[in-house]
Amino acid sequence: GVANRIVRVNPVISGSSIALIPGYLGKRDSLFAAYAYQDSTGIHRKSLAVESYDYTKHEWFTVPVQEKCDSWSEPYYDDGGGDMVMVTYSHPIFDKDSNVVAVVTADLSLDNLSMLIANIEYYDKAYSFAISQDGTYLVHPDTTLILKKTIFDDIEDVEDTALYLATAKEMTEGKRGMNEIDMDGEDHYIFYAPVKRMDWSI
Repeated sequence: GVANRIVRVNPVISGSSIALIPGYLGKRDSLFAAYAYQDSTGIHRKSLAVESYDYTKHEWFTVPVQEKCDSWSEPYYDDGGGDMVMVTYSHPIFDKDSNVVAVVTADLSLDNLSMLIANIEYYDKAYSFAISQDGTYLVHPDTTLILKKTIFDDIEDVEDTALYLATAKEMTEGKRGMNEIDMDGEDHYIFYAPVKRMDWSI
């Protein structure tokens, strides 16, 4: 199906679903949500239309249905779906009368995103990280920080805390720029820019 094809041709995508509006198949409240996902052993399929999961209550489904537009979810652990920490991009499908009839999704594993960003070539000693709108680390070389700390927590080794906090605030506000910050007695340069349509900064 479509979900299987999306996963097969996009290695960075961990999973994809096609979820129909309840009752779309004709029966009142009938559910259908086909999910394809990949791991080290290949591509697998399962249904999300099960009582223990109830896809109709998940943000990746409710937001595009209610707002009738594409959306990115906040990072979450998808227990019963992808069974990983991920973010989901959701796209509503409309009928000829502009009613949402289904939602198509693409799941991105935070582990995969970390590897993707880590493979970018930088200057010696340079590294990259990504934060959410509230400053939570989503991608970072120190994986113990991911989803557990924010950029605002990292101030103990900073000489100019006011400049550091101002930079962190600009990042969470979706701005772009560059600053020189003294950390551990050494000058560090931080370059930052927003990730379009995701409310992230990198």
